[in-house]
This record gives sequence, structure tokens and C-alpha cells, in this order.
Amino acid sequence: FAQVTNPPIDPIREELVMSLTSYVGAVRKNILHPSPELCNVVMMPSPIVSDSELDILRHLQYKGFNTITVPMLFDAAGGVKAAPT
Repeated sequence: FAQVTNPPIDPIREELVMSLTSYVGAVRKNILHPSPELCNVVMMPSPIVSDSELDILRHLQYKGFNTITVPMLFDAAGGVKAAPT
């Protein structure tokens, strides 16, 4: 995305106002208001996930986390009624 600020943000102050931090989990509340429910998320420093990080997330067994893998591959010849492969 692109963010335009006025006045422009210089590289020294950029990291103070912009972040790539991502949260994985069931976030149902405002993350700007700390609460115990927000402890059930995984904070990631970047939205880009390596293979090893993905494997850790897929097999996370910590504090009641439950993970599933959703199939995203479909047979192209099946059209709109294609089932996951």
C-alpha cells in the first residue's frame, strides 16, 4: 500500500508510525485496548511467512490454540462446482 503524509515522514521517523506487524488468531476486539482475550493471538513481525514459520503455525499447540489446514486447490476442469483436491 502507499501512505501519503503531510509533512512527509523522513526515514528516521518512519518506523515510529508504520508497522508490518501482523496478528494471527481470533481477534474479535479492538487491539488498541488491551484485554485478556487478546492474549490468544500470535504476533508476527511481518506478513511474509517462511516455510518454517508456516509449519510452526500449522502445528501450534499452545494455550488452547487449534489450527486447521483449509484446502485451496481445486480441479480447474470441475468448473464452479469443483471440490477441493
